[in-house]
Amino acid sequence: MILAGLLLLVAVISFFLSYYVTKLNVKFVSRLILSRLPSFDKKILRAAFTPVRAGYVLGLFLFGARIVGIPENWEPWVKPSATVLAAFILSWLVFSVVDLLGEWWAEYLRQAHQYSIVGIIPLVRRTLKSTVVILAALTFLQNLGIHVTALLAGLGVGGIAVALAAQKTIGDWIGGVMLILDRPIHVGDECKFGSQQGIVEEIGVRTTKIRTSERTIIAVPNADFSQMQLENLSKRDRIRINCILGLRRDTSPDQIRYLLVELRKILYAHPKIDSVPARVRLVALGASSLDIEVRAYVLTNTDNEYLAVREDLYLRFLEKIREAGTHLALPVQESVPGMMLDQEHVKSIEQRVNTWRTKKELSLPEFSPEQREALDDMLDYPPKGSVLSTESEV
Repeated sequence: MILAGLLLLVAVISFFLSYYVTKLNVKFVSRLILSRLPSFDKKILRAAFTPVRAGYVLGLFLFGARIVGIPENWEPWVKPSATVLAAFILSWLVFSVVDLLGEWWAEYLRQAHQYSIVGIIPLVRRTLKSTVVILAALTFLQNLGIHVTALLAGLGVGGIAVALAAQKTIGDWIGGVMLILDRPIHVGDECKFGSQQGIVEEIGVRTTKIRTSERTIIAVPNADFSQMQLENLSKRDRIRINCILGLRRDTSPDQIRYLLVELRKILYAHPKIDSVPARVRLVALGASSLDIEVRAYVLTNTDNEYLAVREDLYLRFLEKIREAGTHLALPVQESVPGMMLDQEHVKSIEQRVNTWRTKKELSLPEFSPEQREALDDMLDYPPKGSVLSTESEV
């Protein structure tokens, strides 16, 4: 009874001593890490030292128990139990250290703006943890009296069957490694794969998880995903606009010339359009329309901004078409009331084009470099009156 009381006292003393020793360890390591990474989360550090405290408790208790004295009839089960507990605590410690180093490494890479390497950290962590679990299981079996060497030899005989059964899993693991090493995509990238499109949320050991526009998660095996043709939409430096403006067939040549000039002015003057490859051309004399093709690149890689700029351009195009005195073609133009062209307005547009021609200012087939430089970023975007506009209202 006295011995049991002494052992209980040793356990209590070991618990409190381990608390204060661990607290000193946390302070020392936290100063070391936070001096280099001020934004590092202290909670992760404290969690990593929980198994250290458990190890101190076990070590101090065993030391105190040896001093107090352990009965001989306890020896057969004390040593194996201590070994199993030590293996468990060591595995727990390795898990915590792997998580701690993983978070530390990820934070360091983010501050160094090396985001492409961050994606490899979860795979490394899971691989290390899997190895630790296997070693801990072997230690546990050894202390149960199972001959691990004979067991491993038996597994070697059946290893071929296991390898064949795990062939797909091994292929997925290798596919995940190749995705991280080749880096065609990273976590957070928007990509197209096959007929699907979504944002990469996780590159795991076996699967890559993609969140679609429907807000669902698709888990694609890495072996299949790494062999697909992947289109990384987040790596775009700009997005193309390509539209056809089908004008009425009774639109005059000078009206078309006027539109070609004015539409190019819009593209050259818009601050969100790359003016160098921008083009506006009459491309077809169709059965029901005269087709002008507008092709340009919006200086963004996000869909929301692209849609906003495209909308702004389309509204400006409609204004210029109306200003030119014509309309977009309809299937049956003659039967629509109020759609007849204003001949006086048509004549004024033709006179304006003729003035350009007389003064040798007609910007066809191209604008001069001086004209393009003068137009550069002349348009208001966001448009005047928008809540996003920075221009002060008079």
